[in-house]
Amino acid sequence: MRIIVPWAKEFPEVRAALEADGRQAEYVYVGGSPTAYHELFLGLWHEGHGWINVEQDIVTFPGAIAELEACPELWCARAYWLGAVFGAFLGFTKFSDDLVRNNPGVMEAIDRLRDDGTPRHYFGRLDTRLSQVLMDQLGLTIHLHWPAVEHLNPEKKMRRGVNCTECGRSLPWRVIRLEPSQWTCDHDEDDVIPAPVLSAIPSAIQNCVFCGEPLPCQCQN
Repeated sequence: MRIIVPWAKEFPEVRAALEADGRQAEYVYVGGSPTAYHELFLGLWHEGHGWINVEQDIVTFPGAIAELEACPELWCARAYWLGAVFGAFLGFTKFSDDLVRNNPGVMEAIDRLRDDGTPRHYFGRLDTRLSQVLMDQLGLTIHLHWPAVEHLNPEKKMRRGVNCTECGRSLPWRVIRLEPSQWTCDHDEDDVIPAPVLSAIPSAIQNCVFCGEPLPCQCQN
């Protein structure tokens, strides 16, 4: 399946990871204007063929793309860390052939969304506006794949520690990147530190980036 890497800043790790997976991607520069990313998607959608979008700061791993290619869902993605939660927008997303071919007016539908005060084709809103069309007008839900991939954007790095609620120890990234419901800890029962279960995820809590206390905290920042 065609792999497109839109970029405004080069991250060598992204290209290296794709090549390690035996993938030949198309690198498209979108840093020339604030509407270039939208224009890229508009052109791709009009071509009528699906593709896998890998943004400039997303580091894949061997087999991650193959899993998306084999997935029967029309719209699917692999999770990545977004600064406070895991999610997926355009970072590592598959738009299937059937989705693109059978819904040629998706990009034009963005122009008919309610004005929210930002330029209609602004690159920073392409992800949410496209998602709005796919969800509200086509009734689709993005199918999320795990484990998560690396997100190199320094503004989106994990700033909160994720600790085991039983022993209080920090969970390593190799555990955190798994689906949240699979977060586990190999703690030593002799070293268990009592901790309240404050998270919706039963096996882990998160600490406030400002005060360092378990969430929810009393921090006013």
